[in-house]
Parts: sequence; structure tokens; C-alpha cells
Amino acid sequence: MGDNTNRKTPEELWKNFLNYLDYCRLERKFPNIAGFTIYANMGRSTFYNYMEEGNSNYLAFVDTIKRINQHLEDECINNHFTSPAERIFYLKNKFNYADKQEVKTVNTNINNEVKNMTDEEIINELASYK
Repeated sequence: MGDNTNRKTPEELWKNFLNYLDYCRLERKFPNIAGFTIYANMGRSTFYNYMEEGNSNYLAFVDTIKRINQHLEDECINNHFTSPAERIFYLKNKFNYADKQEVKTVNTNINNEVKNMTDEEIINELASYK
């Protein structure tokens, strides 16, 4: 597992994260923030504090934290140790993924236009929106 020293630099945090990914692959585990913070022997709040703009370490750690999150997202998408449902759940909750729903709208001025149309013209117009 990870070493017991506190992360003092972004480079040390990144190196420990890469070691965590290797550990997860070897153990066939799903990499995630909770697992990483346990592996790195750090509190989850410490990890999240690095992302807060008011934190004095923010500028030093922001790119490293973003890279870690990008790698976790990629690992989730390409992970074969979990079910698709588990991956979808994690992506939606951690990375704000959403199901895409396409909605086609009918002309909002249709009421004014319909008044001057015959029944046949209305039917043909509605059929064109399928």
C-alpha cells in the first residue's frame, strides 16, 4: 500500500496516485477517490481541500487533482472489473454524466399559422415533424 508520509508536493501526490492505479490493476479493484485516499493514508477531506480556491495549496495542486480526476474518469470508462451499471452510476455521480435525451419541438407560432390552414395542410405539416 501507499506510504505513510503526508503529500507535501503535487509530484508526490501524483506518484502515489500512479502507484495506486498499479495496485488497483493488480488487485482488480475499481480505482476511486475513497480508495486512493486510503491507499495514500490521507483524509478524503484533505484531497478535496486541494481543490478549493481559498486553500493556500490550491494553485500548487489544482492541475494534479484535475489529472487525477481525469485518470479516474478514464479508468471508470475502460474498467472491465465492474458491471456497466456500476460504471454508469459512478460516472453520473462523480463526473456529472447524464443520459442524453433529444427533443424536437414544433414551431411555437403554430397556433397563429394553423388558423389559416386547411385540415389537409395541417396534417401534412404535422407529418413533416416525424
